[in-house]
Amino acid sequence: MSQLFVSLTLVISIITVILAYCNYRLNRILNIKNQLYNEKLKLYRKISKKIAELIFFIDKREDVLAKHLKGNDQSNNLLLIAEKIDSDVRGIEILMIEAHMLAPLTILSLMQEFTDCVYISYPEMHRKDVFEEYIEATNKLRNQGENLIEFFREDLRVAKLNKSIF
Repeated sequence: MSQLFVSLTLVISIITVILAYCNYRLNRILNIKNQLYNEKLKLYRKISKKIAELIFFIDKREDVLAKHLKGNDQSNNLLLIAEKIDSDVRGIEILMIEAHMLAPLTILSLMQEFTDCVYISYPEMHRKDVFEEYIEATNKLRNQGENLIEFFREDLRVAKLNKSIF
């Protein structure tokens, strides 16, 4: 009887050690996943904010350009807004460098396309027929920004998290 008791105690102890080790490994993996998720969330929030600021200034430039094309000299305002847009694009590019360790390649390439679109899709400002092209380029950029933010949401699995919470 005592032999059975010792054997049973030994088996229970071994099972307890195995469960404790599995629990330790699982907690360690979950902690790493949570930390990576939080870092990715912070980074995507920063990028989304920069995209929103960029689009805000592009919209503002649209209004100033309309005044400029009507004959009101807005050259200084256009230059100031262009500097802010360049600053925001550089900010997004810096955040892209930070994202290389966390974001999937599809998102990195979409971010690169977005920043390239800012530089290459806008017409020359001194032409009088520029406004329609400018509106078209702004709409394209806005759509790319919205698509990029939607990819962020998919990468973070926001919809799945919302369903699991409620």
